[in-house]
Amino acid sequence: MLALLVGAAAGMPGNTAAAAAAAAATKPTGTADASAAIAQSAGADVSSSDMEDDKQQQQQVPTAAAATPGSSPVGGSDGLNGIYLSSEELLLPLLVAASDPYEVVSRRGNDMLIKIINPDAAKPAVDLEQPALVESLMKLMLGDQDPRAVAPAPTPAGPALAVRIMQLLVRSVTAARAFPAAPLVMSACLAGPSSSARLVRLGAEWTGWVFKHAEPHQLKAMAGPVLQRLLAALGLQEEGAADDSAAAEGAAGSMQVERVDGGGAATSSVASLSGSAEARSHVFSALGQLAQRLPELFQGDTSLASRLFQALSVEPPGSRAALQEALGGLAAAMHAGIQGQASGPGGVDSAKLAQLEQLLLTSINSDQASVRLCAAQWACRLFPRHHIPSRYICLLAAGDTKPEVRDVGLTGLGLSPTQVPPSASPSAYRAAVANLGLPGPGGIVQYMANQHRQLGAPGDLSRPLPLPDASCQALIAFIKAAATAQAAAGGPPDAIIYSSAHNSAAAAPALDQQHADSPY
Repeated sequence: MLALLVGAAAGMPGNTAAAAAAAAATKPTGTADASAAIAQSAGADVSSSDMEDDKQQQQQVPTAAAATPGSSPVGGSDGLNGIYLSSEELLLPLLVAASDPYEVVSRRGNDMLIKIINPDAAKPAVDLEQPALVESLMKLMLGDQDPRAVAPAPTPAGPALAVRIMQLLVRSVTAARAFPAAPLVMSACLAGPSSSARLVRLGAEWTGWVFKHAEPHQLKAMAGPVLQRLLAALGLQEEGAADDSAAAEGAAGSMQVERVDGGGAATSSVASLSGSAEARSHVFSALGQLAQRLPELFQGDTSLASRLFQALSVEPPGSRAALQEALGGLAAAMHAGIQGQASGPGGVDSAKLAQLEQLLLTSINSDQASVRLCAAQWACRLFPRHHIPSRYICLLAAGDTKPEVRDVGLTGLGLSPTQVPPSASPSAYRAAVANLGLPGPGGIVQYMANQHRQLGAPGDLSRPLPLPDASCQALIAFIKAAATAQAAAGGPPDAIIYSSAHNSAAAAPALDQQHADSPY
């Protein structure tokens, strides 16, 4: 009986539907039985003639008063008193009524929904971790977009109802682990026929929620296809990646994440997120979650790193912080690949290392401070301190105009005040630099000479320095620390390098005045 009344609430116009929504609380039945009828009627159209007729009717409808957190008493003109329905049984019909296009129905349904269920509360009256309830919500959401649905399948939930359903699902861990329904819901939000700007935002939030709570084997099965669809929505998909994604989805062990049309054919069109900073922020955060939980998916993908760095230079402020967070997660994944193995499947071989070095070298010279900051952070996180090419990037960062970039650069060189106190005694200085893992001073000088040929030429005070003054000062201090660490370790001292660095350190402050007109 509840199923029939709910169908009336979704499909009947005007006050008749409002009465049906209220009367749904007077007939007990099961949630699972009602959900099928709700799904069939949720998308029903309301005729304009019926709406006009019903606008003239002014009927009072009975109300249901909440008695306990788990159930609600019902009473009305039919004299049925003392009959209780659980909040879970009332949730679906009230969601449908609250989403009705007819204003009197939606207002009445929303009032009852807030009074009995209170879905926006920190702890609503329904258990969102109940599997049967989660399954009913997802069936109502997907309709005939679910390839598992038995024909004739109902139509999917409309935009208003889908938004209300998603506001509940993004709070349920059980829903995030419901497979294969979870990725299908994701596709319905981002590419479904009822997709709207608000639903796309909730779908992006749902993606991060699923990446955070899905079981490892579930996440691994869906990660590849979902990642390609997210990149396509962000406008960051690599050419030819769509075909690769389709092939990967058909491979053994993969999971279908595409929605299906009315004829059962899969479709993979994805809504663009170019105009929604909030939705883009959620997707970037989801990428960070995925990189944290499934680092092997990103360890050898230098092209994705390049695309994200390029996007960072043009990303609007509203979503830039989330993109930086995603780059941080990707850096951790790449670091695991570099430390785990130098080559081989899933690892970072020498060719990819060279690509990373070139990417960071290009990014550290960007006009955008956020790009330079991420480049310096990557150089510090991905490579050990004895890796000279990455220390060169830190040298460039140490001369940056932004203090946050300078601090990261000095930390990467081991020259921050917390690492080497400025007032440290000679013995304390030797002890501090000995544990930094610095490269040999000869290697530093050779690398710098290869990068800047004029460093090997005779000095000429009329010629500008090849690096910013602050970078030159950091270079002198870095060579001094490397030579001191080498001597402390018992290695052969390089007297010429050490003496030159030690004597130049005292004259370093004069560089600012001497090269005030430097174009760097």
